Amino acid sequence: MSVRVFISSTVADLGSVRSQLADLLRRDGSIEILRSETDEFPVEPGVTSHEACLREIRNCHAFILLVGSRFGGEYDSSNKSITWREWEEARLCGLTPVVLVKAETNRICQEIAKRRRELARAKPRVPDIEKVLDAEFKSQGSRMAGVQRFVDALRKGHVDNWFHEWDGQATSAFDVVVSRLSTQFAAFQRAFLDRREATIARQAQLESLRWLTANGTRAVAAVFKLAPKQRMSAASRALDWMFDAAVQHRGPLFGFRESDIYTLTLRKWDGRELVPLVRKTNGPQSAPPSWKRRQSLAGQAFAAREVLVSGDIRQTDAWVERAGAEADREVFVSSTCVPVYRAGERKPWGTLAVTSGRLDHFHSLDQPEVLTIRTLAEILSLLI
Repeated sequence: MSVRVFISSTVADLGSVRSQLADLLRRDGSIEILRSETDEFPVEPGVTSHEACLREIRNCHAFILLVGSRFGGEYDSSNKSITWREWEEARLCGLTPVVLVKAETNRICQEIAKRRRELARAKPRVPDIEKVLDAEFKSQGSRMAGVQRFVDALRKGHVDNWFHEWDGQATSAFDVVVSRLSTQFAAFQRAFLDRREATIARQAQLESLRWLTANGTRAVAAVFKLAPKQRMSAASRALDWMFDAAVQHRGPLFGFRESDIYTLTLRKWDGRELVPLVRKTNGPQSAPPSWKRRQSLAGQAFAAREVLVSGDIRQTDAWVERAGAEADREVFVSSTCVPVYRAGERKPWGTLAVTSGRLDHFHSLDQPEVLTIRTLAEILSLLI
């Protein structure tokens, strides 16, 4: 992957520095440089050069600003230069900024700021301070009063209100840029890789869910084709198959790692308790407990008729300390419990619980893994 970096400055006085800096940065191989004066810079018919620059800034990751002794072209009669406007756009878009101001320019700007205050206090009042300043500092650069206003804007009124004083050389600019952006690029690349891994995981999850849904639907259809006397045993076998399939695909479906302890339990309400009907686990094989209404997370989900998620059941009132079951604290840590309904019924038939031995494995209702468990509960409701 490449990181897009926009280099901004007045070209007339800093063109060679821009070119040298771009060459130095390209050696990395993962940095794409955008400079408006190059033939490769994207241009569209009917779009001004200024607007083209702003458009490309919006598609970049970092913004390098070099400030010398020229104000440059004015942007849209705004009394700001196009370079100034590019910096504003970079800030609005949240680009990582690297601002370098020539040390001599910064010194002159401090003199101009002092002189500006003197003129503002002068009596009689000076009619056009900007013109007076440009005339007095003409030997120092082009429209230096405007440059001073720009440098003042760089350092005041915002969080990125700092810049590096700079000697005007490409090599020293390169050192500052690399130092400033190395951490940012590493973080950006890590975030990119995390997003890519999350996308791959989500695709695998969807593929497994599609497979499970398709095969589960076929299993339901096969059960309903049977004679009524045969359906119960066939439905029981189909439920068992669905749980085996869910366990087989537990990684992409529910985010389980190889080392995670998992438990999938379908419980049926018998009028007094939630009684285990189907259970799959790689944890202790002891008999699973039945739960009363509002007892445990499953009992609470059943009573509230809501999907409940806990990142650590042990720290909630849903935790039940069972005598002789010390391993529970290592096995049942985070959990998702979903009420299961028969088709057309308003009262829940039972619950589906998926638990993990990993802290915060399940943690929010909008978590993709939790949404998958809800989908599994809907498929199971066709078989009960």
